[in-house]
Amino acid sequence: MSLSDRYTLWAQRLLPAPFGIAAVLTVLVLVAAWASGGVAAQAGEGASNGGLNGVLDAWSRGLWNPGGMVFTLQMMLILVLGHALALSPPAERLIQRLLGLCHNTPSTAATVAFVAISAAYINWGLGLVLGAIFARQAGEHARRNGFRLNYPLVGAAGYLGLMVWHGGLSGSAPVTVNSPGHNLEPELGLIPLNLTLGSAMNLTAIGLTLVLLPLFFAWLGRRWERHSDPEADIPLPPLRGISEKKVRPSWAEHLDHGRWAAWGFAALLLAVALRGVLLEGDFWSLRWLTLNWINGALFGIGLVLHGSFARFTRAVDEAMPGAAGIAIQFPLYFGIMGVMREAGLIEALASGFTALSTPASFPIFGMLSAGLVNIFVPSGGGQWQVQGPILIEAARQLGVPDAKAIMALAYGDQLTNMLQPFWALPLLGITGLQARFILPYTAMALVLGMGIFAFVLLVF
Repeated sequence: MSLSDRYTLWAQRLLPAPFGIAAVLTVLVLVAAWASGGVAAQAGEGASNGGLNGVLDAWSRGLWNPGGMVFTLQMMLILVLGHALALSPPAERLIQRLLGLCHNTPSTAATVAFVAISAAYINWGLGLVLGAIFARQAGEHARRNGFRLNYPLVGAAGYLGLMVWHGGLSGSAPVTVNSPGHNLEPELGLIPLNLTLGSAMNLTAIGLTLVLLPLFFAWLGRRWERHSDPEADIPLPPLRGISEKKVRPSWAEHLDHGRWAAWGFAALLLAVALRGVLLEGDFWSLRWLTLNWINGALFGIGLVLHGSFARFTRAVDEAMPGAAGIAIQFPLYFGIMGVMREAGLIEALASGFTALSTPASFPIFGMLSAGLVNIFVPSGGGQWQVQGPILIEAARQLGVPDAKAIMALAYGDQLTNMLQPFWALPLLGITGLQARFILPYTAMALVLGMGIFAFVLLVF
């Protein structure tokens, strides 16, 4: 058995399922918080008198935090609407054209990686589901055309968008600090996106990831032409598409099946989105690009591309199961986040990294600390709410620009998605793969990504 095969088999035996990881992390954080004895001191009025009761109270507050529930719904909508958009006929035609570039494992892995990364810079949900659907279609394409394919490697390539999304247009931390009413507005004001997502540093990172990550996966494809575990190559039924029967609608059915009804309502949604841009007055600041704006735009564009209410709602029905993991696991991670915040664990972690930092090294340590926190709190927006204030205060003490500290957190948060399978749940459902099949490859991508983001943080 080759070294590469031994590596993948060892990694597969080590990794539990995503829900198991969430449960293990929950227990670890509860034990750590109990041992620290700091929950009551951090929780304020209404907290229990420390000990296990205080820890459990903090966990309960995190689990059912109303703000977390709102954020969970926003994230589910981004995923579902992005998935519905990827199932539209124009997106399907684009995928079929791109499959013409896929002739073997290296070319397929590189093409899927490029598509997933490019789409994720536009929207993280679109990148995730388009990468997943493209990976699945690539597997079926290989089976139809009879060429060898390492399907788990291709599935991992479809997940790469989650390693770059926070530097894209739906990046939670940069978009949040660009939105009026954000949690640090009294201290930071509004930081326009041309200082964060549109900075020379981030544009350089985008260019490097678009070139180096696909090339790296092409190289991996040459080394791992097929996967070492035969279970990963089980033929799968074709991916269900969204088709609409040709019907002659009655006057009462025009609303559901008529193109003009869908386009008219889409025009209303897109007009509201455009109004938000015009009311802001400064287009290039991109301050209008909030989570709600993204969802509204996806809603309207999805209706346009599907061409009827019936087709669009069937696409949403198809996409909804991918959000089930978010619905059931997000509260667990908000519970973890609540305990870590109230017990002071995040502050202790961030302070520990800051103590080791100089003005030059702070962005690197900030990225590393954000990556570690992301394993326990896999939510860019949720992580910003907790870790952002600590990171900004430390950055100002060391004279590091606010925008650079925000991007350091964004880069760290997205990097360890390659180890944290929470966001892979929709991809696993679409491709039929298991987390233990793709994570050995995404872990190698993490190493390259860390080099890319560390480079831009040090140079700019």
